[in-house]
Amino acid sequence: MNRTTLIALLSFLATVFLIGIPTAAGFYPPLFAGLTETLPLDFIFTWMLRFGILALGFTLGWYLRGESETADAERVSEIEGCIEKDDIAWKGTATLSRGSIVDTDVEYKQICPKCQTPMKKESYEMPSGGRGRKPSYGRSTTTTRRVWECPNSECGHTAKRDSGKHDEAENLFERHIGRIVESSEDEEYSLQSLLDRIGEGEEVTGQRIWEEYAEVVDDEQVSTNCFH
Repeated sequence: MNRTTLIALLSFLATVFLIGIPTAAGFYPPLFAGLTETLPLDFIFTWMLRFGILALGFTLGWYLRGESETADAERVSEIEGCIEKDDIAWKGTATLSRGSIVDTDVEYKQICPKCQTPMKKESYEMPSGGRGRKPSYGRSTTTTRRVWECPNSECGHTAKRDSGKHDEAENLFERHIGRIVESSEDEEYSLQSLLDRIGEGEEVTGQRIWEEYAEVVDDEQVSTNCFH
């Protein structure tokens, strides 16, 4: 049971107790006849009723606040995020409906984490063998180095090109989206908490939600380096 539910339940029980007993005393005086001789029931019931009305107002206010917060989270239809792994950034998009994950997709496009430029596939032939090794008679051997390379001449960033990296990025993105959407609202990285962190009057976008998520989690794979 989360904190919001617990407070609402306690407030409801207090409301029933504080309003119910004075009301019962008013309709069924014989039930309390034995106590009227020892206790100032009129005074006690009057203040119990007043506190009960206040508690009822608090309960209703808390409930309506919770409904408003839930509606905020349920109105989010998309979250855009970045996963950075092995010197490559990947951009993902999660589609939501009424606070539930409908679909996640990570673009098969490698992005340079330094300058946010789409990287290109390159291969280079390089001499094989270590320094000082005698060459074979008349034969030269080479190895192929496969990389992702940033085409920006002012950047020069490269990353090793291996298979399976896209699948790893996709799995990581799905895990983080699930963490955001499925966490209780008491967690600082829950969807509602992230919405609360976005300034009042500021446009709520899928990218802004992820930027707030990157601020509160300590994970080097959670990045914003794929946003242009």
